[in-house]
Amino acid sequence: MGSDMIKFVYVIGTLRVVGFYFLLVELIKGLDKSRFWPTVICMFSGGALQAELEALGVAVKIFNFVGAVGKTLNLRALLLNLKTFLNLILFLRRLRPDIVHSNLKLNNLFGATAAKLAGVPYIL
Repeated sequence: MGSDMIKFVYVIGTLRVVGFYFLLVELIKGLDKSRFWPTVICMFSGGALQAELEALGVAVKIFNFVGAVGKTLNLRALLLNLKTFLNLILFLRRLRPDIVHSNLKLNNLFGATAAKLAGVPYIL
C-alpha cells in the first residue's frame, strides 16, 4: 500500500445479499485501487458477500456484537459488547484509517463513536 492511498473503512451490520450490502460490494468494485484501500467492518456477522469482498482483496473484520434492536440484553451480553467495543477502538487505532463511514443506528452509535475515540480524522 502506498503512503498516498486513502484508507477507507465501511462500518456495516452484516454482509447479506440484500439492499445496501450488495451496493457496497458494487461500490468497492468501482474504486480506483491505486488511490483507495477499503476495509469493511461488520458489527454483527459476515454473510454471503464476505467471500466476494475478500476475493477483491478487501479486508473484512467481523466484531460479533451481541443482541439486536428490540431485544433485551442481560449483564453478560452488555459486558461482552463493551469488550467488543473496546476491541473495535483498538482495531481502528492500529489500522489508522483516513475515513470511517457508517450507516444505520447501531453502526453509527458504535462505529462513529469508536472512530472518534480512535482519532480518525474524517467520520461520515
